[in-house]
Amino acid sequence: MYFEENTTLNNQSSCHENMDIELSSYVIPRSYNNYRSNRSNIYRKPCPYNNWFWACLPCTCCHSGPTGPQGSQGPEGPQGPQGPAGPQGPQGPQGSQGPQGPAGPAGPQGPEGPQGPQGPEGPQGPEGPQGPEGPQGPEGPQGPEGPQGPVGPQGPEGTQGPVGPQGPEGPQGPVGPQGPVGPQGPVGPQGPIGPEGPTGPAGLLGGIMEALVSSSTGPQIIISDGDPILFNFEYYSNNISYNPVTGEFTLSPNRTYLINWSIAIDGVDGIQTPVFAPELDGSEYGAFVSPIVAGIISSSAIIEVGAAPSTLRIVNFTGASVGLSITGPQANITITAFDNPMP
Repeated sequence: MYFEENTTLNNQSSCHENMDIELSSYVIPRSYNNYRSNRSNIYRKPCPYNNWFWACLPCTCCHSGPTGPQGSQGPEGPQGPQGPAGPQGPQGPQGSQGPQGPAGPAGPQGPEGPQGPQGPEGPQGPEGPQGPEGPQGPEGPQGPEGPQGPVGPQGPEGTQGPVGPQGPEGPQGPVGPQGPVGPQGPVGPQGPIGPEGPTGPAGLLGGIMEALVSSSTGPQIIISDGDPILFNFEYYSNNISYNPVTGEFTLSPNRTYLINWSIAIDGVDGIQTPVFAPELDGSEYGAFVSPIVAGIISSSAIIEVGAAPSTLRIVNFTGASVGLSITGPQANITITAFDNPMP
């Protein structure tokens, strides 16, 4: 049997039950047997020496009897106090790695580390701006005497001295430059008639100016291949005749003629190089080929007529019909006559 620790019995001192009665031979009072029935497997008798004293005392008169039958299991006692902590068990196996936790707050700045070794020399930096001018230094010692300087400029002219005595007459100087032309003098008396001079150059013997003019509201004038320009408006005529039906000018013999003509064209039938020229006595004379198919073409000619008179026309030698401009004048011609030879 075991007594509970710190149990008070009839206001007497408690007995510890961590010792077996059979081994320690402690006596247990009768009244306590009723309280703790079925907790012992030995005979209990009062000790003659401590019959009235309930404290647990060594007993010299108690003897163990024969083992009795096993009693029935008593009711479960109250839970005892927590025992002392057992020894630390062996370390368990390492668990699997948990997920990464959130980043902790930044720690405080660590102490400054020791100064590192000096790095290699860097490349030379760009030239810095010019510094301000330094203060003027102290005056240096006087230098050696320099070489003699160049001759200074001539001083101002002094005051004029008194007039000296007149010197002898010098030699005559050279002739001066010619002076400007003086004003015109009065007309002198008429001189005698001089001898007759040579014959002068030939003068103009005549001329003519004709034009081809049509209404801007009328149909376009078409000049077929081989046809002449029929001028229909006369500006001036002197000693040169013109036939407006045939377009022929009659040139007198033994004279030289200067001819200037112009034509305003506006389109060529299938050919891009219009050709107009004077026709002298039925033959082409000095053809003029123009790359212009819309615009004014012009040319000039000098013709010497012999002992017989000649006829002149301005003819289309293009090889195709040529249209003239809608706005006039569509053509102009000027013929001037001179004596042979032409000056």
